[in-house]
Amino acid sequence: MTTITLPKHYLSKPGAINSAGVEIAKRAKSVLIIGSKTPFEKVGPALSKGLDGNGVSHKFFLHNGYPSIKAAHEIEAQALELKADALVSVGGGRIHDVTKAAGTFASLPVISIPTQAATCASWAPVSIIYDDLGVFETPLSNPNSPVFIIADTDVIASAPPRYLRSGASDALARWYEQNGHLNKSRTLHSRWLVKQSELIREFILSEGPGIIDDLEAGIYDPVKVKELINVNILLTGFFVSPRDDDETQIGGFAHPFYHKFSVVNELHKSLHGEQIAFFLIAAALYENVPASELSERLEIFHALKQPLTFEALGLGGSSLDSKLRAGAKSLLSANDAYGARITLTEDRIVDLLHETDRVGSEFLEAKKPRVFGTAV
Repeated sequence: MTTITLPKHYLSKPGAINSAGVEIAKRAKSVLIIGSKTPFEKVGPALSKGLDGNGVSHKFFLHNGYPSIKAAHEIEAQALELKADALVSVGGGRIHDVTKAAGTFASLPVISIPTQAATCASWAPVSIIYDDLGVFETPLSNPNSPVFIIADTDVIASAPPRYLRSGASDALARWYEQNGHLNKSRTLHSRWLVKQSELIREFILSEGPGIIDDLEAGIYDPVKVKELINVNILLTGFFVSPRDDDETQIGGFAHPFYHKFSVVNELHKSLHGEQIAFFLIAAALYENVPASELSERLEIFHALKQPLTFEALGLGGSSLDSKLRAGAKSLLSANDAYGARITLTEDRIVDLLHETDRVGSEFLEAKKPRVFGTAV
């Protein structure tokens, strides 16, 4: 049986936040709004004005931590005390994940308002749960996706370009992590996902870096930016929405590394897609892909300005190997759906990551402009 969990409505356009009050009023008369300081500053006034103008009572709940079970229950309690009809998440992935979990616990619908597009969390039915220190615990399968997504592309475009780059890397993972597995199956479900991952890859490779580079240079093409945002949220979210009882669901390679290496505190400073890019290079080395494919991965992640070395990830120092071993131990102890289905020892994981750093460093060195054979 194939199960598809999707939002009921997805609104993506410039100025969408100005329609939020009207749209939310169609679905709720009282809402609890969850977000952090910067997203509230960005869209809070417009959101509050729209809700007031449409007779929707509301309260803002500030959440600055990780999406933990404890935090989700705190939001649940606030929502029940308020007698809210729905929860509204405003921000990035952590906010959407904790709000979706709270919605599950409180049996309330969730409306998501992404203020950046670094992941598809505003769409996906799953919540990635961490402890209070940012160490991954488990994926929480919510019975529903957010019922409505309000993606104001002007707001998302105003976020640092780093977020769009990260979201593009995460979107590309749908091709690199799962395409080979899915191609082995000829079910309609698997063929559909293969075609979708091809579309994601084709768009990002041909247009993604240019769109973001232009945006960073102050050239804002609202049509092109909207397309990239839709790739990062809609297409990538749609990719993870179907589940087939007859298909083996896999976590790929890079995502298990990302989750299990959350025990390394220094990595918390980098974004999801940034780590995914580095671990996808590691995957290419592990899989011993042809040199042309490895070169393509390096080129596209370089074009997306993703970290290709330990230094770019914020890792280094005399304790580097002990940190890598801590992550390796966490990965090898995994026995859940996000545990890597790969055959590696702790030593091999450490060696593989050092090899990834070396390959990335050599690639970047070769990219430096040279005068009479000397890098400048």
